[in-house]
Amino acid sequence: MLLAITGDAEAQVVKKKKKSTSSKSKKKKQKLSPRQQRFMVLGLLGLAIILCLYFFFSPLSMVNSQLFHPTKAASYPDIPDDLLGAKREDVSFKTPAGVKLHGILFEMPGAKYTFLLNHGQGGNLSTHMGLVKTVLLNGQSILTYDYEGYGISDGVPSVAGLVEDGAAPLIS
Repeated sequence: MLLAITGDAEAQVVKKKKKSTSSKSKKKKQKLSPRQQRFMVLGLLGLAIILCLYFFFSPLSMVNSQLFHPTKAASYPDIPDDLLGAKREDVSFKTPAGVKLHGILFEMPGAKYTFLLNHGQGGNLSTHMGLVKTVLLNGQSILTYDYEGYGISDGVPSVAGLVEDGAAPLIS
């Protein structure tokens, strides 16, 4: 219908365009030669081998040393026994693997909630006292602790240990 309305000259142009587009769709996809196929398979196989070797032989200690930056401590004399009206209580508990962790509980009188502070991957609990003070200023209690290998806690930091450390205060 469109061809009849637009006129003869334009109809021929439209017909030619249709033929050229239909000839493109009729072209077959180019196949890779056997040599190209071998090259592609060998390249992918080589890449897979390199990745497997990298993950298999990369020491986990390298991963841990890049993730964790613990600061050990013998004690925390700079943390007061009474902080913003909350009494300090040193606590210890064990992970499911039996590693002893150290923490400090600041109990605010009349607090409705007790927050659990996981301090992060650098320093120890003493380096994050600003967060503790923020919770205490809002009238709530807080328990902060050191992961394995941090502060006074035993052990060596690891990805697997971090998961257990996070659960230990809740199940102890």
